[in-house]
Amino acid sequence: MSKLITNNDIEALAIGAAVLGSGGGSNPAYEKLIAHSALEKNGPITLLDISELKDNDLIMPVAFMGAPIIAGERIASGKETPALLDEFIKHYHKMPSVLMSAEVGGSNIFVPFTLASLNKIPIIDADFVGRAFPELQMNSACVSGINQSVSWITDIFGNTVELNLSCPNTLERYARNITVAAGSRVAFSMYPMSGAQAKCGAVVAGSISRALLIGNTILKARETQADPIEQLAQKSHGIIIGSGVITDIDQTIKNGFLQGTVTIMGPQGEIKIFLQNEYLIIKVNNNIRVTTPDIIALLEKDTGTPLLSSTLSYGIRVVVIILPAPTVWQTQKGLSLVGPRVFGYNCDYVNVTAPAGAVTSK
Repeated sequence: MSKLITNNDIEALAIGAAVLGSGGGSNPAYEKLIAHSALEKNGPITLLDISELKDNDLIMPVAFMGAPIIAGERIASGKETPALLDEFIKHYHKMPSVLMSAEVGGSNIFVPFTLASLNKIPIIDADFVGRAFPELQMNSACVSGINQSVSWITDIFGNTVELNLSCPNTLERYARNITVAAGSRVAFSMYPMSGAQAKCGAVVAGSISRALLIGNTILKARETQADPIEQLAQKSHGIIIGSGVITDIDQTIKNGFLQGTVTIMGPQGEIKIFLQNEYLIIKVNNNIRVTTPDIIALLEKDTGTPLLSSTLSYGIRVVVIILPAPTVWQTQKGLSLVGPRVFGYNCDYVNVTAPAGAVTSK
C-alpha cells in the first residue's frame, strides 16, 4: 500500500540508490540535498505501490543522463525537470497522474522528488531498471514490448529538445549525441505510459522500497556497531566476492561515458572491475567471476559507504559485494539488452547469485 516519503527517509534512500547504482547513476549527494529541501518546504511525497495504479493513470518518468564524473562539475540548475513537465503538459494537455524515476540507481532516485513535492503528484514505487545502466534502451519497457513514443531532453538552461523516435536504439544514439553537445549532463523523460501498461510488466516494481531497505540496513548496522556489509549480504541475498585496497584506477570519458577499470589487491589476489559508468565485469586473478546484469557494489570496508565510479581514489579499503539483478534482466530477452556481450565482453552471463528461475547462459 501507499506510504509517505519524508525527510527521515532521504539518507537511507541515498545510500540504497548508490548501492543499486552499481558504480553509476551519479553521486546522489547534491540531489539528496535538493530533495531534502523540497520535502522540508512542501511536505512529504506519497509513494504508490504499483497495485494502486489506475489503468488510465498517466505516468511521467524522469531522470538525468550523462557521464557520472561530469555530474559533480555540472550540477543541476533546477530548471531541468520543470521544463520537462511543461513539455509533458503541452503534449498531453494535462498534468501527469504519477511521476517515476526512470532509473533508481544513484542520484536519479531523487530526480522526481521536487516536482512531486511541489505539485502534490505521487511517485510510483518502481523504475525502468531496478539498478543503473548506461544506455537508454536498457530498460524494462523495452523488454516488455512497450512502444517508445515522445521523449524530451533538457539542459541546465532549460533548453528542451523533443524527440519522436520509436526505435529504442535510435533514441539512445540521438539522445547521447545531444547529451554530449549539452556538456554530457541533461535531464530526460521517455516512455510515458499508462497505469495499465506499468502493471503489465513494463516497470521494475518495488525498486524504491529496495533502495530504502538497503539504506536502512547499512544505517542500522552503523548504529548498532554491526558489520554493515555482512548485514547487507544477509538482508539482500548478497555475496561478498573479496576485499582489499584500491591500487589502480584507469578511467577516461569516451562517447559520453566514463569507461575504464579499477584494481583491488587483497587476500584473494587481484580483483579487477571493468566499468562503463556502471561496474560491469569482475575478474579475480584474471578469471571472470561476475558479470552484468548482477549488481556489483564497491563498499568502503568499515562504514559500508558505496563508492561510485566517479568517486574512486587510491588507498581506500573496500569490499566487493554482489546483489541479485532484477529478474527482468535474467531472462533471455533481458540479457540480450544488458548481458556482457552487449558491452563488448567475450563471455556469457555468470549468475553467481543464482535466484530461483534465473537464466544462466551455457
